[in-house]
Parts: sequence; C-alpha cells; structure tokens
Amino acid sequence: RHQPVRSLQWWKTETVLKRNGPLHDIDIRSMEFDIQMPTERFLDLLPEFANHGLVLFQMSQRVPDTLTLDRIPDEHINRVLIQNGLHLKVYLPHEYECAQLAAPHGATLERILLNPLIRELAY
Repeated sequence: RHQPVRSLQWWKTETVLKRNGPLHDIDIRSMEFDIQMPTERFLDLLPEFANHGLVLFQMSQRVPDTLTLDRIPDEHINRVLIQNGLHLKVYLPHEYECAQLAAPHGATLERILLNPLIRELAY
C-alpha cells in the first residue's frame, strides 16, 4: 500500500489509466498501490521510499493476485502471510520512530542479528 504522496493533495505526474495504456500527464491525489519486486531491486530503489513509513513482506514466492490484506481481519493476517510464503516482515518507520523485524522462524532473526550494523541498532 505505497503512496507516492502521503498528504492529501493534488500533484502532477505521468501514469497509465488502464493496463498497457499510454502514459498521461494528469493531476492525481490519493494514489496507492502494492509493489512486488526482488529484494535486490528494492534495495536499489530504497532512497525513493525514504520517510514513507513502509511495511515490507519478504516472501519466498510471489503473492497471489487475489490476496489483499485489507479484506483479512487483523488477527488472521500473519497466518495468511505465512501460508503464502512469508519469510520476513519489516516495518521501516517514519523518521525518529523505531523499526521492527518479525519472522515466522527464529533462525531468520538470529541470522539477521549476526550483522553487526543491525545488532548494534537492535540492542
């Protein structure tokens, strides 16, 4: 649920209005979308997401077209994500907030905490 502009305001951009349609230069607001990409690509684009407050799901498989979390009760989201290949859940907050890591398997977090930079931030 990425929002390129988080505040409620009109802004000019080029976007398509339908799949495989041409780009149109239009004013929009409240644009929101989910994104799927390989981890390496996300890391390349990370500066684009600065200060957006992201919840990231690192998955072991592509997310099915029909899986949308807004239709799932909060108490069932983790179970559904695990069933669909959740490997790691990361909350990258807005500036001055604390990040969070979660994983269905403790070994994943143990491996991450072996990284000195992450370990230093965590403790």
